[in-house]
Amino acid sequence: MDINIFERASAFKFDEDENGYCLRNGQGFFIEKHQMMSIIGNLQSFVDNGDWDEIENYNKETEKIRNEQADKWREEGKREKPLKLIKGFIYFIEDCNGNVKIGRSINTKKRFREYTKLAIEPITLNIIKSEDMIADENKYHDMFKNRHVRGEWFKLTNGEKEYIKSIIST
Repeated sequence: MDINIFERASAFKFDEDENGYCLRNGQGFFIEKHQMMSIIGNLQSFVDNGDWDEIENYNKETEKIRNEQADKWREEGKREKPLKLIKGFIYFIEDCNGNVKIGRSINTKKRFREYTKLAIEPITLNIIKSEDMIADENKYHDMFKNRHVRGEWFKLTNGEKEYIKSIIST
């Protein structure tokens, strides 16, 4: 099954301007009406005919490959030189399905604007100042690894969410 439902799918992004939400191509131009209609048709066909088990398996396999590659790069990097400490923030946001993203950023305002451009309206549970945001993010990912859903998203209990809200920057 071809998971990519329309050509160069990653080249399109939802955006917002003074007139509301729109779809732009990779160069930032609005897409034309016939392109939009084609995309809508392809999306509808995908939703109606998609093999969701196959999609889930594809996503899990892709994540596994990416994690293995990331582990390999981290190992290679450790042998060459120690990782540089990067000051920033660890953020915890909750989506409309109750999943919590544990992420890192130097500029959380900019990062949160990126989510709203994707039509995601997350609830901020906490933002923690960090002297080593890579290590701290990894610490929280490890802490909740048994609750991992995909990428940096976790399905946490209400008690775990309350714990996150109680964390104070060090």
